[in-house]
Amino acid sequence: MRIVLPLLLISSASSGHAQVTSPGFDPSPLEIKPVAKTAPHIITSMDLLTIRDITGIQISPDGKSVAYVVSQVVYISNGYRTALFVVGTNPGNIPTNLGSGGPPQWNIAGEYKRIDPQWSPDSRYITYLKGKKDRRQVWMWSRSGGKPEQLTHNNADVESYEWQPDGKRIIFSTVEPISAEEIKSVSEQGILYDSDASADFYGSIRAWQNRPIAYAALEAKPRKRQTWIYDFSTRIERRVTPEEESEYRKLHQPPDIWTSSQKSSITMTRSSPNGKLIAYASMLNDSNKSSTYEWSISIKEPIGSRSYEIVTPSTEYIGDLWWDRAGNEVYFTRLTDDKGRALFAVPAVGGPVREIIKGNKDMLSAFSLDESRSRVACLRESPILPPEVAVIDLKDGVVRTLVNVNTEFENLKLSPARKLEWTNKYGDHAFGYLIKPLSFEPEKRYPLIVNTYYCRNFLRGGVGDEYPLQVFAANNFAVLCLDLLHGKVLSSKAGDFEAAMLRWKSAMASLEQATKSVVDEMGIIDPQRKGVTGLSYGSEVVHFTISHSDLFQAAVASGGNAQDPIFYYLANAWWHRQFAQWGLNGFPDGKAADRWRQLSPALNANRVWAPILIHSADSEYIQGLQFYTSMKELHKPVELIIYADEGHIMNQPKHRYEIYKRNVDWFNFWLHDKEDHDPAKSEQYTRWREMRKVLNEDRSTTGSRKSDTTSTP
Repeated sequence: MRIVLPLLLISSASSGHAQVTSPGFDPSPLEIKPVAKTAPHIITSMDLLTIRDITGIQISPDGKSVAYVVSQVVYISNGYRTALFVVGTNPGNIPTNLGSGGPPQWNIAGEYKRIDPQWSPDSRYITYLKGKKDRRQVWMWSRSGGKPEQLTHNNADVESYEWQPDGKRIIFSTVEPISAEEIKSVSEQGILYDSDASADFYGSIRAWQNRPIAYAALEAKPRKRQTWIYDFSTRIERRVTPEEESEYRKLHQPPDIWTSSQKSSITMTRSSPNGKLIAYASMLNDSNKSSTYEWSISIKEPIGSRSYEIVTPSTEYIGDLWWDRAGNEVYFTRLTDDKGRALFAVPAVGGPVREIIKGNKDMLSAFSLDESRSRVACLRESPILPPEVAVIDLKDGVVRTLVNVNTEFENLKLSPARKLEWTNKYGDHAFGYLIKPLSFEPEKRYPLIVNTYYCRNFLRGGVGDEYPLQVFAANNFAVLCLDLLHGKVLSSKAGDFEAAMLRWKSAMASLEQATKSVVDEMGIIDPQRKGVTGLSYGSEVVHFTISHSDLFQAAVASGGNAQDPIFYYLANAWWHRQFAQWGLNGFPDGKAADRWRQLSPALNANRVWAPILIHSADSEYIQGLQFYTSMKELHKPVELIIYADEGHIMNQPKHRYEIYKRNVDWFNFWLHDKEDHDPAKSEQYTRWREMRKVLNEDRSTTGSRKSDTTSTP
């Protein structure tokens, strides 16, 4: 599971969900044992499920070691196991397992939250935010190993921390958790529902998420935050003084919360070594000037209001910021065309940007630099290989793998991934990777499965990790992972409905162009056996495409669809402003009715012929019920599976494994006319056979879809 760009925040109605529960956790340290080389075997869904993920990485200041955190599924307990490792940067060094890193931490969408270990300034110790008894605290390990020491013992969760340059103190901030006492208190009184009270996406009750109302009401309110100091000389933590707080805030201004009324949002800040300057990256969204997002870097003085731009706005996403040791240059990473990252530097006073590490066929991410800026640690991966721990010598730019945490992949049969590119009829460029069937024969024609939204790094299970791409290929499918984050998808000029519709129309056009290229030009695909998948924005594209075109004969979507009128009535003020941005101002039964009819998959359900399987979290299915109910009323083939205690990205291992297997079964049934004879699946196939019977009867009486665009009432 990979961390998604901030664009996810506006790509789904429920991406603001914060989980009430988390998957299970096994406190015994994860172990990585040597794997003997064997004859390669065909990849399975369990192979994908149990991939080890690197969830944090940091090089030591002296450049001699790299600390990294690894997490892995424990299927039998429906949980995870973790470990913190340290390895020398010289060739041939063996990693040292320092013990469990505590439960994995999840971002607001439900994916792994990247939490990097931090080194003491003298490179002797490693610290990490480790959870224990429902509280995250700062723990410390010796570089050479041994039992860790818990440093902070705060009553609240430690949200972030940093070593001071002299190594004598750690400054950390805490956020007050929601307590059982608060929930009890709120539950004993009525709760005012006011959807207009929200100034931003996170600020009011989100009715569509089907949350316990007391928790939802408390979650909508700001939580108390405090700044503390841990002193190594006394081994005591204390609140900062007002003067210390003021100085700290000058160098650590919090990022803005993105709202539709703002033209920019600060995504990260870094203070210079001497504390005299702050570098900050911004995400720009001025709908009056641009049809897409842009990122820039600026410098600000902590005292006074003087600021200036050192990296001009560009559509390439900026993901990291550092200063050099002298405070003369700012280092940053930016996405490359293949969605890997390249490393750059720019003078703090402004000037030419120089490229330090170029993007190449391997995809590099999660950079960290040593104090001398001579070595870089990072993650290295490719479309068919999971991330490895790597180091780069900046003198020659050579990337060298230090640790492969998934050596089992050397014993798997994988199909290569070939990069393809297209330009659709709207002039938007798109690219993707074609994975041929594992047992590909040139003279045969194969069914195609297209995975949507974005394609970068290791092609594992698509956005949200629900579509086992290599397992599809092992089941005689051709697979196309299509990246759709092009300009017209991202935003539109305020109130311009036709421009806003390109968010979905341009994506559908890219799907049409990509599948046509693969079908007509490569000649390996059966044009009557094509499936489409997607999560988040990809789910929007799936729903829109099958209700507005004949492109696909089967579909799977992850999560409910938020482009139906039902969501207008469930949504809060943030979303109503978003609808106005798209030109959908006014309720769906009024002046905006015609526009909703053009957009809504539910209002075009009579035009759907592709059978669709929907996997949805319990926090997302409500917004998709208008589409589901319309399909059922029209006797269209649809199935909705709801998963308990899940967020926008499902992270319970047993749920993910079930989704993997059902997705393979669904496409095998509809595109290969093939069933799994496992007795446990008999009820599933009974339902699907009945769907196919009704669909075939409907087709025989009405014919294939007419060319008209009549919508359902």
